[in-house]
Amino acid sequence: MSNSKPMPTLKIVSPVIKTTTKPGLVTSLPQSLPKNTKVVKKVESEDDMSDLSEDDPSNELEEGFYVELSLTSTNEDGEPEDKLVIFNFLTEESYVEHGENGYEDLEEQFEDSISNYYPGWTYAGEWEEHQVHGTELPEDNETPVVEVQ
Repeated sequence: MSNSKPMPTLKIVSPVIKTTTKPGLVTSLPQSLPKNTKVVKKVESEDDMSDLSEDDPSNELEEGFYVELSLTSTNEDGEPEDKLVIFNFLTEESYVEHGENGYEDLEEQFEDSISNYYPGWTYAGEWEEHQVHGTELPEDNETPVVEVQ
C-alpha cells in the first residue's frame, strides 16, 4: 500500500504570520522583519489607538491625563500673580491620588515649574485647579506642560 511516487516539496518564499485584530480583518506580516524596518499600522478607529507603539517619541505628550493648575507666585518685589502650568498625571487614577493628598507631594515640582517657566517668579505655596483637560490637550496649547514624577 505504499505509494512509490516521491512527495512534492513546497518551497516557502516568505513565511507569514496571520493575526486577527478585529473579526473579519486579517493582517499579514513577514515572520521576521529586518531590524531597521518600521511597521506602520493604519488606525481605523479610536479603539485601535491603544495598539500604537508607546515608544514613538511623537506620542509622548499625546498620552496622559492633563490638569491645568493655577499656581500663586510672587515676583522679586513680593507682588503675587497666578501662573498657569499643565501637569500630566499620566492616568486619571494618579491624578485622583495626588489630589486626595492636596498635592502636598508635588510642592517641589510646583516650585521647579515656576522657576523654570516663569523666570523671576517664585511659587508662593498656593494652588487652584484651573481646568481638567483629561486625556487630550487643546491643539493651540501654549501653557507649559510638566510630567508628574
